[in-house]
Amino acid sequence: MCFFCSVTRAMQWVVAILLLLGLLENLPARSQHTDDKACDGRGSFEEFPWTAQLLYDEDKSIKCTGSLINSRYILTVAHCLKTRGTKLTGVRLGHTNHARYGTVQEFSAERVIPHPKFIRFSAANDIGLIRLSKPAQYSRHISPIYLPLSKNAPLADGAQVASSGWGVLGYGEVQTEVKKKILSTLVSNEICKKLYTNSTKPVTSNHLCATEGDTHACLGDSGAPLMYRRDNRWEQIGVLSFGLWCGSEYPTVYTNVAKYLDWIKQNSGLNKKK
Repeated sequence: MCFFCSVTRAMQWVVAILLLLGLLENLPARSQHTDDKACDGRGSFEEFPWTAQLLYDEDKSIKCTGSLINSRYILTVAHCLKTRGTKLTGVRLGHTNHARYGTVQEFSAERVIPHPKFIRFSAANDIGLIRLSKPAQYSRHISPIYLPLSKNAPLADGAQVASSGWGVLGYGEVQTEVKKKILSTLVSNEICKKLYTNSTKPVTSNHLCATEGDTHACLGDSGAPLMYRRDNRWEQIGVLSFGLWCGSEYPTVYTNVAKYLDWIKQNSGLNKKK
């Protein structure tokens, strides 16, 4: 008999009612699914329930990824918001890329907020937010991810991390139907800077770099969360900004979330007292 489980169910009903009333848009994730059984490059249905699909144009094609950080805001990269020749039309949350399933929720974008100092050419300050048209309803398949508690939370080179996106499986391949699970290893910024020395997108202290395992980020994964397990919970430490090519041995480069905590909180309501 699990007393806590019955209490949790009751609390879920209370939270659901408050969310419908729009009173808890800043509620953080209270628990997270940690089933790490899928090791074939696909997350299980309940794994990484904050991973969002960004939809573009009338056909709702998935061209970027994001992450739910509270019931009204998606964290992603600025280059997915300041687009050319394509228009962000919505956001989809849930365990598959098919809207017909009941566990999937779709939203229009009430407001897009690219970082004001974003520079496309160099990918400086490549981070942004989307305010959803209505609050997301939390479930086993949809819940927000934690952000770092401080700007100085320790991260060691060689730490095992993960990312999850909705991009294609590789050049010339199809879009994933179940969110990817990309296992990676953090590498030092010094090594990463040297590898990208000749790139128009220099690696700075505002970045994190990670080398990938058997599953790779590719087209459509921009904006995907880089996640680190701290104190038995997933914490988003990065947002996928750029890389050399799909499956490259070069590290993938992420915007360092800790460097932008104040900006994120100021623009998403996460700094409001509960």
